[in-house]
Amino acid sequence: MEFDDTQGETVGEEHGLLAKLVALGEAHDQQFELDHRMAIVAAGLFDEPLNPVKIGRFTIVRKLGSGGMGVVYVAYDETLDRKVAVKLLRSASPTPEARARLEREAQAMARLTHPNVVAVHEVGSHVEQVFVAMEFVEGSDLRGWLAAEPRDWRAIAAVYCQAGEGLSAAHEAGIVHRDFKPDNALVGKDGRVRVADFGLAHGFEGPSAKLPVGGLEDSQGRLSLSLTRTGALMGTPAYMAPEQYAGKRTDARGDQFSFCVALWEALYRQRPFSGESLVALSTAVCDGEIDEPPVDSEVPPWLQTILRRGLASDPDARWPSMRELLDALGHDPVAARRRALLGFGLGGATLALLASLTWLAVTELRANARQRELTEQTEALLELERERGLQQARNDALRARDATRMSVARDFKPKVNVAEREDPTIAAVVLREVEGELRRSGEWMSMANELLGQPLCHEVLSGHRDVVGPLSFSPDGAWLYTGSDDGVVRRWKLDVGVGEPIITHDKPIRDVVLSPDGRLLASSSSDGTVRSWSVASGQSELVSRHERPIKSLAFDDQGQLLASGTSDGDVEVVTLDTGDVTRLRGDGGEVFVLQFDHSCQRLLSGSADAKVRVYRLRERQAELEAEMILEGHRKPIYHARFIDERRAVTASDDGTARLWWLDDESRPSVVVAHHAKAITSIDVFESQLATVAVDGSIRVSSLAPPYASLELPSHADAVWSVSFTPDGQFVATTSFDKTARLTRADGRGVPQVFLGHQQALCRGAIDPTGRWLATGSYDADVRLWDLQRPRLATPLVGHVGSVSSLALDRDGARVITASHDGSARIWSTHDGSSLALLDGAGAINHAEFSPDGRLVAFSRVNGHIDLWEGSERRSLSGHERSVWRIRFDASGRRLVSASYDGTAKIWDVESGSQLQILRGHEAEVSDAAFTLDGARVVTAAGDGTLRVWDANTGVELDTLRGHQGDVSTLVPGPDGEVWATGSSDGTARLWTGDLGGDSILLAGHTQEIWSVAFDAEGSRVVTASNDGDARVWDTSDGSLLEVLDGHANVVWDAAFISADRVVTASGDGSLRVWSLGSSSPPLVLSGHGSMVLRVVASRDGAQLVSGGDDGSVIRWSLDGVSADPEVLLARLRGATRVCLSAEQRSRELGEDRLAASVAAAACERDRKQSAQK
Repeated sequence: MEFDDTQGETVGEEHGLLAKLVALGEAHDQQFELDHRMAIVAAGLFDEPLNPVKIGRFTIVRKLGSGGMGVVYVAYDETLDRKVAVKLLRSASPTPEARARLEREAQAMARLTHPNVVAVHEVGSHVEQVFVAMEFVEGSDLRGWLAAEPRDWRAIAAVYCQAGEGLSAAHEAGIVHRDFKPDNALVGKDGRVRVADFGLAHGFEGPSAKLPVGGLEDSQGRLSLSLTRTGALMGTPAYMAPEQYAGKRTDARGDQFSFCVALWEALYRQRPFSGESLVALSTAVCDGEIDEPPVDSEVPPWLQTILRRGLASDPDARWPSMRELLDALGHDPVAARRRALLGFGLGGATLALLASLTWLAVTELRANARQRELTEQTEALLELERERGLQQARNDALRARDATRMSVARDFKPKVNVAEREDPTIAAVVLREVEGELRRSGEWMSMANELLGQPLCHEVLSGHRDVVGPLSFSPDGAWLYTGSDDGVVRRWKLDVGVGEPIITHDKPIRDVVLSPDGRLLASSSSDGTVRSWSVASGQSELVSRHERPIKSLAFDDQGQLLASGTSDGDVEVVTLDTGDVTRLRGDGGEVFVLQFDHSCQRLLSGSADAKVRVYRLRERQAELEAEMILEGHRKPIYHARFIDERRAVTASDDGTARLWWLDDESRPSVVVAHHAKAITSIDVFESQLATVAVDGSIRVSSLAPPYASLELPSHADAVWSVSFTPDGQFVATTSFDKTARLTRADGRGVPQVFLGHQQALCRGAIDPTGRWLATGSYDADVRLWDLQRPRLATPLVGHVGSVSSLALDRDGARVITASHDGSARIWSTHDGSSLALLDGAGAINHAEFSPDGRLVAFSRVNGHIDLWEGSERRSLSGHERSVWRIRFDASGRRLVSASYDGTAKIWDVESGSQLQILRGHEAEVSDAAFTLDGARVVTAAGDGTLRVWDANTGVELDTLRGHQGDVSTLVPGPDGEVWATGSSDGTARLWTGDLGGDSILLAGHTQEIWSVAFDAEGSRVVTASNDGDARVWDTSDGSLLEVLDGHANVVWDAAFISADRVVTASGDGSLRVWSLGSSSPPLVLSGHGSMVLRVVASRDGAQLVSGGDDGSVIRWSLDGVSADPEVLLARLRGATRVCLSAEQRSRELGEDRLAASVAAAACERDRKQSAQK
């Protein structure tokens, strides 16, 4: 008998592992139910109304179901007036750490937005359990959908492919389901499939014991093995991949396997693998023993072939990605051939003619005098058909090649919240090789613009055979010198990317230093030697030889003295033009750092004995004692710098940086920076000190009282170098986390991250011009990065709740962002730096600058209005419910507010007093605005009306009707001649400036309109709707000009960027930039981790600012954005000269060895030719 391995009750108590997991969850469920019953009893005893039971802010309506992972309730979200599903997640390890991990992973689900994925609205904790509030889907799961009525194979494949689209989107976001089955995919009444329970499989902990493989059947012969635990069997056996049975950590290929099992089951009404026990089933799955489908099945063989590949026991033998599997399922070769025959009329006619001619040739071979002519025609037509077939094959091959390249570029392109395989440079290199139709596609152009706005590696300098350590630029920035553990110093000409070895040591290079004038290079090595190399002569010579490895090396400012320190404590100072040597006594063990002062008369050293020594150099003296010994550090000193003639700074493995006074030995040092771990590098710019440490921390500290120290965003691993840019505004860091970063020294903004090295980074250096950053790594490569390339997207980080409002000031220099987290923030649109944090209590609905930019006003859900002038806040109180919208009049002296309490109010800004209360609407007031002359106020409300009021007396002047639903938005045109409204009835209306009763209906949307915006001239208006479209209308007659469709979800906002461009913000997580009146596809801007709710454009069209449901805010610079493929291709070639190696091409693009070698050589040849121009 085959057991039911997909559903059933929980396994009995004799199987303690499963019982423990379920029992712990049930204990929480029972406690929740007990609380509910106690509330009912208390209400009856005391004759009081029953307080609704809540999970977070969600009111529980009823229990929907329960399972091994948790309990699902139907709930009501009062804040957003919608029904939701709330799932309490069970954890078998109810520790704070486990709950925090569950919550983090559930939040990863919340960042996944796709029409074929159940939307997650909120993640939180309730009674020590994590809960997830999700979209409530009315319908059935895929299993129920199949059982409802007979379906043909095409309908089944189409519906299941919708679920596959959800899995593919999750994989692109770095989320693996690990338990896909028909029960986890819901089919809504709208016919759309949504995959549920993403990411939960990786989020549950259980006991560390292994799951037993036999004896798990209960008395009814059923198993409930939908288990997901760290380090244990994960999934439902019928749908589990072989690697899941082995207890291995699965990836997207495991989901692909489960999907193919489910689709096979749906198509053939039997699963591909069977067994009478878990052991038998797992053996069949792991051995790839697929049961043959029914012989009378109508499912075509090509579809079975596709699924068999997805069911391969070896993950590497399956489809490269879910995307490619879906593409294959969507390509019916029979239908394609049919279309080809219909599309090539000449081909069909040719075949018919060939048949006729052949028949005549055979039957009348001897009798027909036209035989020769007919034969010649036949051969000509056959040749023509062969040529057409070859051309078609060539075209198909080119399209397949370009599709592969797009897929690889998509794979390496950085994604939100995903770090695996990120390398924008590889993505850019592959993208520039895409040709044909795909290069003209919207995806190609969008990806090109996005990649051009990210840090790209300009050049990879390959030649070293081991770890690359010290780096030094020439004073003019034209040359780079590098040292490696391979014992070689190389010199690179940066404009052509060509290098040559100039010095060779017997052991790893320790230091490479260049004289200040750039004429002489010195290197030191673990072999105990110091060598110099003359730029003028190109000759290398030995300077000194020590018995022990050299640990430090330094030139003086004149390039005449060269000091070296060793592991035995010896320090030698060599006068280069005479060869004279001065030895400095220290007896402090290894000397890790040396530095001359600007006068070239003193030398600073730091040693293993945690002491700082200062030597005063004198001519013709063979030995010197330290003039000053400074004590205070507790561990070895690796870093030291003279600040000026009076002060020096040092840093130690004790985690501190200290400032010393050299003119007063009795004056105690000051700790100016403190890290929890050893300091690994320092740099000084004027009065600022930058320090980094083994724990990944970065600090910028002042060397002047009161010695303030600022912590910058940390790396994920040890940081080994830090450098100020020449202007001191940024610090560059390199880390063992394989990344380099460029961070503002004042801590504002988000660091730029440089991705591409395959192993840990050791050193970094910035050239004197500030343009180039060089990084050296354990991967033996040196990479060159252009720091002056513009950024497309600058994240503005700070909000932790949904962004509800955005507004630019009149000059476009500042943007205010308001959030449901209760804060508003002001940012510079020039560089994205934070200018002010305006905090308070209560979620914010709307924010506005006053016309002169002096004041900021925002309205809150709690009914309050805040007015900020600088750091001073005043609060206006009077509304009883949420204030939805506020607007200043043209003078900035009055403010009107629209509230859910059914009123609008006019306020005096200076005094904060109420001037008028506007009552009359029969529902909540959603919007309000002054006319340009300030004489009237117009309000819009949920009763479907507009009302016009005298702004001075508060008297209602008129009621305007027309909408059949709530009026959600009201916008005056730029000249006040036209007003526009949007409604839940799916229409917009245009009203004349005199606000008479007539209006022009804008009908076409099928669902609620969320946003209405005018262009700068007021001649057009764009509407954004819940139906997923935006539409552009002529305001003179209401005619529809364009439909902007393509988003995969609701369009929340839209705005004109310029006269011929519109931007839309969508629930699919993207922005789209549309060129009006053009056939060009829209440019897609990706970067938000969830729905994009708001977008504003600067008046000059050069910038956008967008806000998301997850609190993310992004500033977009559109100056370099282009919709011309040739322009973008030229920019990609100029941005990076990197080529893929033959090995990379074979691995990533699937090219054979010969083709990969030829293509790699061609790229290198083009690179060299481009560099020489």
